[in-house]
Order: sequence, then C-alpha cells, then structure tokens
Amino acid sequence: MHRRWQVDLPPLRLRDAGPSRGSIQHLTGRWLAPGRLALSEALTMTEWNVVRYDTTWEEKIDPEILPLCDALNAAGLTTLSSCCGHGQDWPHVIMSGSIPDDKYERLQRYLLANCAQCSNIYLPCMRKDIVGLGHLDAEMGHYWDLEIHASEVYRDTPIGQVRAIYEVILDYVTSQVELWARTEPV
Repeated sequence: MHRRWQVDLPPLRLRDAGPSRGSIQHLTGRWLAPGRLALSEALTMTEWNVVRYDTTWEEKIDPEILPLCDALNAAGLTTLSSCCGHGQDWPHVIMSGSIPDDKYERLQRYLLANCAQCSNIYLPCMRKDIVGLGHLDAEMGHYWDLEIHASEVYRDTPIGQVRAIYEVILDYVTSQVELWARTEPV
C-alpha cells in the first residue's frame, strides 16, 4: 500500500512552457497540459519509492535526474518531486521538510565548495520554502528545493545543447551528493 497526497488547487496559471514540461494527472485519470487547470481540478503525488520501482506507474521520474534522486534518498533526504528541466528550465528536486534543516545546510555548503573547484560551471541553489500547514509537499509547513543553475546556458542556447550540459552537471552533482553522504553521520 502506498500513500497518496491530494490538494485542491486554487485558480492558477502555469507558465506556458510547451508540451515538454510534462503533464499533470487529474484525479479522474485524464492528462492535462500545463496551463489548462480549472478551479475544481486537483493534483496527486505519491512517494518516491513507489514511483521509482513501480513499472506500471504512468508518469515516470525523469531518467536524467533519477540518479540524483537516488543519491539524495540514499543520503537520508526524502525526495518528494523532481524535474530534469527538459532543456527549458532548471533541474530541481523538492525534498521533505521533516529532515533537520542543518542537514540540508551542510549539503548546500558542501555542494557550493565543490562547484567552485570545477570552475563554477554550475550553481547549486538550495532554498527552504515556507508554505501553509497541510501543503502537498510540506506536512511540516516547509520543504527544501535544490535547483541546479548552469553558468553557460542562455536564452538562445539550443535545447539539445542545454540538455547535454545539464546531463553532465547532474552526473557531477550526483557524485558530489554520494561523496557528501559518506561523511555524514547516520
């Protein structure tokens, strides 16, 4: 048995990022393109370990970011949501607020120190988002979001090149998370 969360969405407009941003599954099972949500429609999410290992799950974790999610979960940081960016946005992973804040802070300091050693080709941006109690991603009233910003990606950089750049950066960040986890107390 796996746990599901549900939240009714207020009226909202999603950025028009095109079809590659993915889709959102309505509770009735139909797929909605971004920007086409009505007031009464809802969003569902499920635990990472269910989506990761259930071969019948309809919307898979993006394969480009899956190793990073695996590394974060192995390090004891529970991931809730992720997206590789699809060449149009920054890759990001949303993590549970139930983990002590100092653990996230130690990871951020470690990642920042190591990105400086690789000529600052990327910047790991970790932030704590405070939200209302009962929020879909934040039973504790907050969650942590790790975004990866590439230094050499611009508005006119071709999507294929952006995806290739982020693939290399995500592999590097994954290796850094794995190294950091070895130094962390359990």
